[in-house]
Order: sequence, then structure tokens, then C-alpha cells
Amino acid sequence: DEAKPFLKKGYFLFLYGDDLYHQDDLKSLVNSNEPVVLVKKSKTPELYGVCLVDEDGYLSSILEKRENPPSDLVNIGVYLMDEEIFSIPKVKLPNGEYNLAEQIGHWASVRKIRVREARFWHPIGYMEDLEKAHGLLEIPYPERKN
Repeated sequence: DEAKPFLKKGYFLFLYGDDLYHQDDLKSLVNSNEPVVLVKKSKTPELYGVCLVDEDGYLSSILEKRENPPSDLVNIGVYLMDEEIFSIPKVKLPNGEYNLAEQIGHWASVRKIRVREARFWHPIGYMEDLEKAHGLLEIPYPERKN
């Protein structure tokens, strides 16, 4: 809600600020004419929210961290949304935080939300993820000539 006054009418891109994504995945969303959730297959889906997808490629629901998740398609925190999301009731967690993923899952019950698989995603939720991300971002500088 805090960002709402700063958004222009139409679609806007929302993404988690602490994960790494491929620029082509993000660029592809900008030209979409429907809401989209990006997902990625994971070998450890129990650590994330998983997306259930219908036979037409639209989101059925998002289930937050489950011991035995029914899918390996994890929600990677990239959404193309429009102002309609603000009419969907927010989901407040027991710790007082709001859960946008569950709110999007509820939105899927009243609006078709396309699910697309990302080509790259690197979550940064644990210390070892941060160390690997540092390595992914290191770009060698050309040798300087003095």
C-alpha cells in the first residue's frame, strides 16, 4: 500500500530485493498483457512456497513452506501485477508480517495469473547462498596499464 501512490495505471513489476534474477526473465515480463508469477523448479521445494498450476498454465494457488510440497515449482518472488492486487485482502502472518505470496494466491481465484518458468534464480536466504551470490557477481576487471 505504501507504494500505491507512486504507481502509474497499468502493470508494474515487483521482485524481492535480496535474490538474483536473469535480466531476460525480467524483460520478458514487461511486455506481458496479463499478471504473471515467475517460478523455478527446485530440488528443495519444502524451503519455499510452491505454485500449483492448472492445465492451461495459470496459477491455482501458492502454498507456503510445506514438509511434503505437492509441486517442485517454487515461487521466486517476481510478479507482474496491476492495481487490482490492492483490492485483494492482505494476508497477515502470526509474526505480524504480510505475506504477498498468499495474497497473490487468493488473487488467482478471481483473476487468471500466468505462470512462467525463469531461466535463472539464485535465492539469498542463507549464509552459503550469500557467499555463492558474491561469486556469481564478481566480474573481473581488465588489467590496467599504467
